[in-house]
Amino acid sequence: PAVEPLHPAPVPPNPDLRMTDAEARYPGEASAALTGVELAIAPGQRIAVIGRSGAGKSTLAALAVRFLDPAAGRVELGGVPATSLAGDDVRSVVTLAPQEAHLFGGTIADNLRLGRPEASDGQLWSALSAAQLDDWVASLPAELATVVGDGGRSLSGGQRHRLVLARTLLVGGPLVVLDEPTADLDPLTGRRFLRDALAVGRERGVVLLTHDLRALPVVDEVVVLDAGRVVARGHHDQLLHDDPGYAAWWELERPDAPTVAYRPGDRGVHGPGRAP
Repeated sequence: PAVEPLHPAPVPPNPDLRMTDAEARYPGEASAALTGVELAIAPGQRIAVIGRSGAGKSTLAALAVRFLDPAAGRVELGGVPATSLAGDDVRSVVTLAPQEAHLFGGTIADNLRLGRPEASDGQLWSALSAAQLDDWVASLPAELATVVGDGGRSLSGGQRHRLVLARTLLVGGPLVVLDEPTADLDPLTGRRFLRDALAVGRERGVVLLTHDLRALPVVDEVVVLDAGRVVARGHHDQLLHDDPGYAAWWELERPDAPTVAYRPGDRGVHGPGRAP
């Protein structure tokens, strides 16, 4: 874990996250897992970070939520170095839904309150609604008191992911990191989940770390990682036009159907992320 500062700085009012020439290195490892990474996200933006397994996507998530501190370069939150902030304070602003998020054998309410113990039932229902899970929970005889079983074994894969998304949203952070959220979902369930995950709480910024290509045409920016470095970035349409390697890869791997109705630019995002 990252070392906590002796005198943590207050949480900055501006929640923008910025990585500048950031290098990440795990303890005991000779080589860096990430090198020279540049990334910036503000509330209301959607960024997809793609790359093969081992490209550094989960390491980028660890930097974003201060599970790992940069070995070189800077990670800043509202212009304040993340290393000067308490880890819990960083994670109150940048909330992570990890690929292997755990559900324990309590109730739906218990699992939701793991992210925010003081939350009222009304706040739980609001989070479930944002994750498009409220109608299903309301249909259960015990509703919020329904026991999910150890690891959420009584739930489908899509329901587990939505419950984890609801828990993440319940924390209320203005920035959300979703790490491979569709990794174990079938294509139809994965498409529906991506649609809703990108559409919820448009005032939030979302960093989507994924192998799933279905979100790429509708995010504000695509960042391509390879061997720990950013090798391409821009709006999907821009990359198709300007980057022959990206275009060839897209034609080879492209999904059969579009993913979401959400269109980038709704909140006035400028630059490569502007809606075509």
